[in-house]
This record gives sequence, structure tokens and C-alpha cells, in this order.
Amino acid sequence: VTVHARREAQARDVAASLGALVGAWPVPDRSWDVLVNTTPAGGATARNDSPLPGGPFGGQLVYDLTYGPEEPRLLREARAAGCRTLDGLPMLVAQAEQQFAWWTGRPAPAGVMAAAARARLDAARTVSPVRPS
Repeated sequence: VTVHARREAQARDVAASLGALVGAWPVPDRSWDVLVNTTPAGGATARNDSPLPGGPFGGQLVYDLTYGPEEPRLLREARAAGCRTLDGLPMLVAQAEQQFAWWTGRPAPAGVMAAAARARLDAARTVSPVRPS
């Protein structure tokens, strides 16, 4: 695992906690298999921002932890370059399920959190271009 970050000190801290390497920023082309975006770029108020505008997209999978009614620029560009992509909605749902279980002591009802999240995003797509907060 190699951690790349816009701020080298943060990359070093994260890498040290994982026993990982620190790599240069921006990420060199074809130097990665999985790229995970944990920045706010591409989030609800900035869907057309990207931590890697225009790439490089030489890897296999781009996982953007943001989610919203519109696909973020990072995932659009990665898919166009032939990468597999995944947005942050599955993680949001998994966190909600775990929180439900933690607070209630019972497992979350199967599929309820995912259906609610999809319904909210679908409603946001059809009602207005304004992003949910």
C-alpha cells in the first residue's frame, strides 16, 4: 500500500499508522491498482471538482467516498478511461447499518438503509439540481 496525499505530512502520518509507503503527489500514471478518494473534492457541493482533474487513470478501480445525486467528475473521468468505479453510497449504508445495530442492539433490517439512501438520492435528482446536505 502506498499513500499519496496533497499534504506530504498527512501522507506520512497515515502511512506510518498503516505500515505503508508514501508516494509522490500527484499520483504517477500507471502506478496504482486501486485509488481511493477521501477528499471533499467531488462531494455534494462540488461534484465537478476532482482531486485528479483529467487523471492519470492507469489503475483498475477508482473508489470515491463521496456520494450524491450526480456522479462526481472523478468517477466520470475514470470510467471513461476504462477503470471500474465505486461511489461512497455503499459505505454510507454500511455505516448506517452498524450505527443502527450499535444503538438498538439489533441488526438493521435487511435492505432498509440502502433503499432509503437510494430513494433520497433519486428524489434529489428529480426535484432540483440543488445537492442534499
